[in-house]
Amino acid sequence: MEPIEERNSANDADPKTADQSENTKQFTPTTRVSPIQAPPSPHGYQITCKTEKDWRDKVKFGAEIFGLAVLIAYTVFSCLQWLQIRWTNRLTRESLDGSGYALQQTLTKMQGQIDQMHELAVQAKTQADRTKDVADQALRQATATNELAATAQKTFEIVNRPYIGVEAIYQDEDRTKNTMNIDVHIRNFGPVPALGVELKSHWYQNGVEAPNPNYLPKQGIIFAGDRRSLTANFSRVQYDEIGKGINFMVRIRAHYKGSEKVYDYCEDWEYNALIDKFRTDGTCDRPGAPNIE
Repeated sequence: MEPIEERNSANDADPKTADQSENTKQFTPTTRVSPIQAPPSPHGYQITCKTEKDWRDKVKFGAEIFGLAVLIAYTVFSCLQWLQIRWTNRLTRESLDGSGYALQQTLTKMQGQIDQMHELAVQAKTQADRTKDVADQALRQATATNELAATAQKTFEIVNRPYIGVEAIYQDEDRTKNTMNIDVHIRNFGPVPALGVELKSHWYQNGVEAPNPNYLPKQGIIFAGDRRSLTANFSRVQYDEIGKGINFMVRIRAHYKGSEKVYDYCEDWEYNALIDKFRTDGTCDRPGAPNIE
């Protein structure tokens, strides 16, 4: 619009010059003559331009007012949002602080309970160890008591059992019959009776059993301190051979019962011609005992 105003201003400033120019152009032989148009009224252009300018200024001002309002509204909204976030953060922090304190209290209580449980566990272990020690001691005492009881039982059995054995062997020469009689005295050395006693004697000359051994298969009861005798008779010929130093021995066996157990007895006796007596060689299960049965 500004060029139009300048153009109008130029026309308004020098109308005469403009007319002269028009007239000059009319007399130029080479220029085509065109119809003359009346210039627009300068006042009409000015009114139109001013109205349009006022309208645009109002629109611009309104837009600026609207933008400012939007900016203010956005600023207020942002402030309110910031305040809301700050308030929410404060509440969250307070809640977290409260939760953290409560959690710390809970953890402290749990730790205290754990410490108490640990202490109880330690005490229980100590009590279990003491109980185990007491049980071991009781077991040792029970074992010792059992051993003492077994020893007492054995002692009782040893002290209160019958003992059958050879007390002595005597030989007697009968010159009228030209024989030699040998008596084996067997005695119960124990404090209690021997029940169901069976006695046997086996005589050997140079390891060969002599004929007709004398034995009592069913002797019955032998009370404490009582004696029984086994007698063997040998001819003069046998006696002379014995006197010449041949090996002559007797094996005595006894089978009997006590109050609770059954017992066996076996012992070897050998004749010694130098002293003219029998002497014991020991039990039949001794090392080096002759295997003559």
